[in-house]
Formats: sequence, C-alpha cells, structure tokens
Amino acid sequence: MYCLFIVTPQNVSNSELEQFLHVNHVDCEIVYDPFTGIQRVQEQHFDLIILDAEACTAGIDRAIRLLKGCDPYTRIIVKTNINTRDLESSVRKEQVFYYHVNSLGLNDLQIAVKSALQLSGTL
Repeated sequence: MYCLFIVTPQNVSNSELEQFLHVNHVDCEIVYDPFTGIQRVQEQHFDLIILDAEACTAGIDRAIRLLKGCDPYTRIIVKTNINTRDLESSVRKEQVFYYHVNSLGLNDLQIAVKSALQLSGTL
C-alpha cells in the first residue's frame, strides 16, 4: 500500500527524495500532472502528498483544494523552486502541512516528510 504520493513535473529529478524514502521503507507513487494525481487520490488514501508547485500550471491553490476535497485528512507538502509572495500566500491560505522552498535543501524537506508521516502513524 502506498502511503506517500508525489505530483511533480516530468523533467524534475526526485532521486534524492526517492532514495531517502526507500531507506526509510516508505512506499511512494509518482505522477507527473495534478489531474492524474487527483484521480489517484480519489481511488486510494495517501498519508502524505508532496505537490510540486511547478506541476500545477492551472493554479496551485485550485490543485490543493481538489486534493483536499478527495481526502481532507491527507497532509500536503508543497515544494517549489521559485518562491514568490503571491505563491506562498495562495499556498498558505489552503492550510497545507508544509511549504518548502527547494533552495533550503533536501534535509529540510526530509524533516517535514518524517514529521508528517510520524503524525499519521506511518513511520
């Protein structure tokens, strides 16, 4: 059973994150667009969703609302390469678990993932 779900653009490498998840025995599923992600979340419960803001060309706030509409108890981490006030404001209004700016480094994201999964009882 998958417990973590990643929505990311196809051209973005998540190999370090995937390695971290593998070492911690966390199964994950990856899709490359938010619409496929929404379909999967309707079919199955995930303890955590990592949503790459660059994958959401139609609007990150809309994608978050749709994902939460499928399962309001799923924690969502939004990550981004480019932090802007507008993006951060729209993400935080949707009350996500964590907002991660990639320039902070992978360790910061790993801590957020561990915290979210520990809260859900997965780790």
